[in-house]
This record gives sequence, C-alpha cells and structure tokens, in this order.
Amino acid sequence: MSKKYIPKYLKPWTRLDNYVGTEYTNYYHTGFSQSRDSNLMELSNFTAALDTLGGESKRAIIVNSASHWAVGWIDSILIHKSAYAKLRIGDELRRKVDQDYPLLDEDSFSELERDKQEETLKCYAAEFMKELVSAIGRPLNTQDEIAEAVDLISDAYFEDCGYCGTEDAWISAKSLKRFLMTYEGQKLSLPIATELRVKLDTYPPLTNDDMRDNKANTFHSKRGN
Repeated sequence: MSKKYIPKYLKPWTRLDNYVGTEYTNYYHTGFSQSRDSNLMELSNFTAALDTLGGESKRAIIVNSASHWAVGWIDSILIHKSAYAKLRIGDELRRKVDQDYPLLDEDSFSELERDKQEETLKCYAAEFMKELVSAIGRPLNTQDEIAEAVDLISDAYFEDCGYCGTEDAWISAKSLKRFLMTYEGQKLSLPIATELRVKLDTYPPLTNDDMRDNKANTFHSKRGN
C-alpha cells in the first residue's frame, strides 16, 4: 500500500455555483482541464497529464465532464483522495506547470501546433488569398501566379506563427510585408513576390513591435513572468 500523501498543489474538488451533477467530494482537482474553447497549451497539458497518470480508471483517476454556460462543456481530471501514488504524480505535474515550465510535453504541443496550422491554412485559404490579392492590388491572372501566391501565403503564414503564435497568426498586409522584409531567397525572387514587395513598400513602415518575435513573449506571459 502506498504511503498516505496529502497534496501541496492540488485542490480538493468543490462544488461550483450553478453546478448540477455528481458530487466529487472525495477527489482532488488537478487543474488540468479542456473545453470547447481551450487553447493548444491547455489541450496538450490535459492529454499529457492524463497519460502520465496512467489514463482514466474506475475510481482512482476520473475525467469529470460537465456542461458550462460559457464554453459549452469542460472535462477535468480528478484524483481520488485515497490514490496516494497518483496524487503524488498529479501534485508534481501541477508543480511543474505552475513553477517550472508551462508545458508538460513539448512534442505533443508541437504536434497539435502543426495540426492546427495545417487546418487553418486549409480552412482560410480563400480569405488568405483575398488578403494577398488586396495587397497586390489586382487579380491573379494565370495558374502560375496562383501557384506562386499559394506558396507565398503558406510560407508567410508559417512565419507569422513564429511571430504571433499559432492561435493568433493570420495573413494580412502587415504579415506579408514582414515576411518579405525578413527573408531573401529563390521564392522571394518570383514575379508575384517581387510585385508584392513593391506594392507593400507604399504601406506604412513596420514598427519595432511589428518586427519583434511576440510568440515567446506571449508564451512566457502565460507563466506569469
């Protein structure tokens, strides 16, 4: 039998206002949850924590699914107060995220990022193309121009993910101009890129904040630093 353990970082489950459902008074809340509106970090940490705890079980580890007026639903990982070994693991996971580093699994997070980026490029392809056409000031007339534009949009979008983070990246005149100012190479010597660069030179100059990598700043702000 595992030695009795009282968590330092996990909080006992408490009944929230307007909550209707099963009572979990014998459980601790790990603080790892996911909902319809969760960001990638929350989704990644939820999966990593559940995997590290050995997955859901009949009693020791449960995922409480509850409806929520604002985000539709919330899944929360709970640990029974008598599951001392699991409590110790959950407590250390909570400590790591709160005090050391906000991500439990970099590989899982990176995979979610890649999936989200590919999904965004696919879902918003038409909107991104409209932004590029608006910036260049004329319709694209040939299949070669369209193919060049698609490649340019893809490269600029992935670059914007590096500046803003996957969840805030977007194709706009500003992000296109920043990409063209930052990189040189074969693709940027193509006719569409060259013409776009000339057009964007007439736009207001980018500020230092526009050229700064904001992804790391956003990431670290979630650590409370």
